[in-house]
Amino acid sequence: MRVVAVIQARMGSSRLPGKVLLPIAGKPLLWHIVHRLRKARTVDTIVVATSKGAIDDPIAEFAKDAGIHVVRGEEDDVLGRFALAADRLDPDIVLRVVGDAPLIDPGFIDRIVTEMWEARADFVMLEEGRVTIHEGVDPMSARALRHLLETAREDPVAREHVTGYFKAHPEAVKIHRTAPEPGHELQGARITVDTPADIAFLDLVHQRLCVPAGEAALADVVRLLKAEPRLMRVNADVRQKGVFDRSGVVLVRCDGGGRIGLGHVTRCLAIAEALRDRHGLGVRFLMHGDGAALGRVREAGFPVEALPVGADEAECLRAEVSRLSPLALLADVRTGLARETLEAVRESGVHVTVLDDASDRRLAADLVVMPPVPQAAALSWPEGRPRLLMAWEYVPMPQTDEDAVPARGWRRPKAGEGLRVLVTMGGSDPKEWTVPVAAALKRARRALGRPPRLVVAVGPSFARKDEVGRRLVELDPSTEVLRAPPSLAPFMAGADLAVSAFGQTAYELARAGVPALYLCATADHARSAEAFVAAGMGVSCGLFDARAPKGVVEAYVGLVRDEGARAGMAARGRALLDGLGAQRIASEISSALGREIPVRATA
Repeated sequence: MRVVAVIQARMGSSRLPGKVLLPIAGKPLLWHIVHRLRKARTVDTIVVATSKGAIDDPIAEFAKDAGIHVVRGEEDDVLGRFALAADRLDPDIVLRVVGDAPLIDPGFIDRIVTEMWEARADFVMLEEGRVTIHEGVDPMSARALRHLLETAREDPVAREHVTGYFKAHPEAVKIHRTAPEPGHELQGARITVDTPADIAFLDLVHQRLCVPAGEAALADVVRLLKAEPRLMRVNADVRQKGVFDRSGVVLVRCDGGGRIGLGHVTRCLAIAEALRDRHGLGVRFLMHGDGAALGRVREAGFPVEALPVGADEAECLRAEVSRLSPLALLADVRTGLARETLEAVRESGVHVTVLDDASDRRLAADLVVMPPVPQAAALSWPEGRPRLLMAWEYVPMPQTDEDAVPARGWRRPKAGEGLRVLVTMGGSDPKEWTVPVAAALKRARRALGRPPRLVVAVGPSFARKDEVGRRLVELDPSTEVLRAPPSLAPFMAGADLAVSAFGQTAYELARAGVPALYLCATADHARSAEAFVAAGMGVSCGLFDARAPKGVVEAYVGLVRDEGARAGMAARGRALLDGLGAQRIASEISSALGREIPVRATA
């Protein structure tokens, strides 16, 4: 019996490009798979089957360095690559191993291979009604592989998923049913890698088990997860793609940085993560942005193409659409991008969604998402296309980890305790309001019996971060300065009140149940803030002039003194904004592409 393990691997994953060489517990994902296969007694030879494209050269180099075979074929024909491996190595049994399963179990592999050989079967499936955490490995006979090549060569499931064909057509070959390995029976855990959350989960598992890379026994993983089921929440929202799911890419066009802040990037990332994790879609970004904006996208695990300074935006967008052939485009821009450009994209077969855009670009879209603010309601919306979603429940914002950031709601400060006041002017503070506002609030504290404690955020795209931080401490040494925090969510959870530049942060504060005082940089922001005031979620100072902050001082003192008003604002914010807007938008886009996945809150 000659057993050849064929690892199907490529760098061009739609959801997490390059994942097969990303580190888990300090070693590449592909290293884990090879390491564990070498422990299987029945496996004679290991081969990596990848594409001929230059993008997969690093995989071929990895195989060479690891001393294992490599075959290279067409990217869209996985079955063809298996045929190449079989022709070269002449196996009796082919072990199909996916390139995203770092916890395959050598003992279980040995058992199912032996059982299949002794039963003279062609494929192994689990007994009906049984479950196992183990995944990523399917043995098939050489006879079964020949059957696929002779009778199902053009079947899309066979070409892409190979053994998935037998699961859809169990009558095609002789199936052997097997029991799960003892200690492997567990549902609800994801141990394959499709997203950054999956890598975070596997890193955490290795840390909790105190084992080095490659040594996390699957039975120990099961015992750990049964003892600490909350660990599974790290990647619980990631959906495993089915064999019949259509792969594809969504292109996001947005901008961020010092001039316009990071709000557009933040909300687009929230939608992108829902599209990737819950709907199995790849997402790519095309954007103008500084290092902080581009870095935030890359840290979330998405490829991003930076628009060159002075480049023709329309031409770059058309080129990226031509290169990627995306299923959908999500546009959240404040540039001169013409309506005609978006119309051409849509007419090429790409579903177009426009986010919070009052320009005539919205009329070129299939779907428009707007917050329920006065200027949006005043726009003309012709019957038919575009479809309009305009409600608080469609406001996109990052999904918070409820364990790390508990829902606090309003609380009455303890006797003698000052309020904790969060001051944030966004990720970039383009108007440079942070220091003048902190100075104004220091003056306001003289009028209060219990001076509030200020927590001031200095965002990652501030023009002079160090100088701002120094001046804040000079104003008041008791001020807590947050220097480029990766997220404000934990600090919102601990705040009793916020003073904020109006923008994306205003929605996040309302979601966190933090009553807020809004400072508006433009007339458009001032009108949008009116909707928050009308809904009872905060107080607006209208257009703000840092040189004359008297109105801010008065409004701030009034809010600090009126705990009943603060309690009402906190309750209204949490009632109107549940934080699931990004999921709902992603579901609408996915549904338009023929996918139906329900919205669900984080468990």
